[in-house]
Amino acid sequence: MQTYDLIFGKGVEQFEKNNFVEAIECFTKCIQLNPTNGEAYSNRGLSNYMLYRYSESINDFDKAIDINPINPMFYFNRGLAKKESLLFDQALKDFEIAKTMMPDNQDIFKEIQSLQKKERGEEISSSFLSKMTHDAEDPEIAFNQGELFMNNKKFKAAINCFSNAIEYKNNFAKAFLQRAKCYKELKYYKEAILDFQKAANCDYYFTSYAKDQIAQIYIELADFDLALRNISEAIDINPQNSIFYLHRGIVKLKLKDQFGAIDDLTQYINIDQTNGRVFSLRGKIYEALKNYEKSMIDYAKALSLGYTQAEESIRNLTQKLQNK
Repeated sequence: MQTYDLIFGKGVEQFEKNNFVEAIECFTKCIQLNPTNGEAYSNRGLSNYMLYRYSESINDFDKAIDINPINPMFYFNRGLAKKESLLFDQALKDFEIAKTMMPDNQDIFKEIQSLQKKERGEEISSSFLSKMTHDAEDPEIAFNQGELFMNNKKFKAAINCFSNAIEYKNNFAKAFLQRAKCYKELKYYKEAILDFQKAANCDYYFTSYAKDQIAQIYIELADFDLALRNISEAIDINPQNSIFYLHRGIVKLKLKDQFGAIDDLTQYINIDQTNGRVFSLRGKIYEALKNYEKSMIDYAKALSLGYTQAEESIRNLTQKLQNK
């Protein structure tokens, strides 16, 4: 059985590597082994903070302060989480408590100064937003608030709302799905993958979409084998979704499987014959394989569908054939 110190050290190591999910798991185990150690709550709070899960972060710092009310960094870090949650008045109180314990700390001084400089109008607006975010204990309300932030590209605030929704309803598939999209936008790919998987586990309806999104992440990470595996699983679940074939065709191109890519693009076209870009892409592969007749047919079809970039492809291929 692993000792508390060993698990705590592993948690610190994972945190320093930016593996915040793994760090949370370690500090949670520490809390289970010794629920009277404020450092474990504090470190889990910091890990949640780094994942923009400010509500969970505040809860952890609350516990840390209950255990050890004379640690100034517990107040300072809770203040940071409250500031990000738009709870400016409460954040300022935490910073001021921390300042009484560490009067020469410049980070604390800068945070206090920053909050004191806020204009009155901004405080009113922020107070309203914080009430929206934290007073509603209905998962659907928290979810809708998250979507508002997400639509305005406020992904950190959206994550906080979706996390609140999940806290109220732990099998909330849509909340996991939307939080995953936010993590993906912020390039927190590991956390995004976990949330897409959780969405699928909560509701099978989302499985094929989640698999496709995971595949897109692996494409970003240049892990094309894992991308191929996930998108193929998406197709197995929902073989009538044309976009999945396009995505798999692109992955196969990355893996230099040109014939496999043509097969997938053809599958796409069999389902949806209105996308000129797909005809053009298949035409480029045919051209690379020196099948110029099929290439020209695809370029012409792409142009007829309004994909104007195909005009240059036709011109270049015509020039190439004339020069042969």
